[in-house]
Amino acid sequence: MNVARPLELSAFYFPDRVTLIFKDRRWTYRELDMEASALASSRLAQQLTERLSAIQDKLDRLLDAHLDGAITREEYAGRKERLLHEKAALMERMAEVERRGNHWLEPLEGFVKALPPAPVPASGASR
Repeated sequence: MNVARPLELSAFYFPDRVTLIFKDRRWTYRELDMEASALASSRLAQQLTERLSAIQDKLDRLLDAHLDGAITREEYAGRKERLLHEKAALMERMAEVERRGNHWLEPLEGFVKALPPAPVPASGASR
């Protein structure tokens, strides 16, 4: 089961309701949303940057191999085209993350499933 939709709805309808309590710290749905979104987007951006750097390293090694005569011009062109296509896709994904942020609930799902149930806050009415 995907927990994203129920949590999104809770954050939308009850942004100021406490959703997580740990020691003396309480998080509302809004705070949890903001912190998790920032963390997930930051981590995804870091991963994409690392992958872009790896592709650039491959492109540099590929050019060196071509200049050294280790591969033919056709091999160089074909491999370069594939790497540039992959690089463009990653750059597009990076731009999307920067524009909209990452869908933070997917990476957060494991965290949420591991949480103990939050205690139900007492209401102001006495019984």
